[in-house]
Amino acid sequence: MASTNTTVKEHQKQNEELWMQIDKLNLEKDLLNKNIINEKELIKELQEQIERLEVIRAKVTAYSPSDDRNGINADANPSITSTGKTPGKIYAAADPKRLPYGTKIYIPNFGEVEIQDTGGALRNDKKNVRIDIFKETYEGAIAWGIQDLDIRLVY
Repeated sequence: MASTNTTVKEHQKQNEELWMQIDKLNLEKDLLNKNIINEKELIKELQEQIERLEVIRAKVTAYSPSDDRNGINADANPSITSTGKTPGKIYAAADPKRLPYGTKIYIPNFGEVEIQDTGGALRNDKKNVRIDIFKETYEGAIAWGIQDLDIRLVY
């Protein structure tokens, strides 16, 4: 009988230890779940911050270096950008101190372009980010006008 009592007491002690381990594991699980929730919230917040950083408000105008009727569309040779590229729809002009050469951006109602040119009016506007998109004709540039747009950086 004494050995049976000892065996029962040993099993009870083992059961208590197992329940204590289960409780400890449940606490650890709860802490991990809270950490996962916190990490997911942090990731979401960081993604939102990155998205806000990717959008820039800009004054978007157009230029037509080959059809320079107003005499302000080309500082030098109209058949070459300031970085040596041939002007075209895939390139745009900006102040390289604000949008460095090679920066790719998406412009609503126009498309994706790469900054490969600049101009005096773009560099001299200290209040606004200015972008000039390429148009084949003077009329096309005038028709575009001046548009305040949210442009998006492209990676």
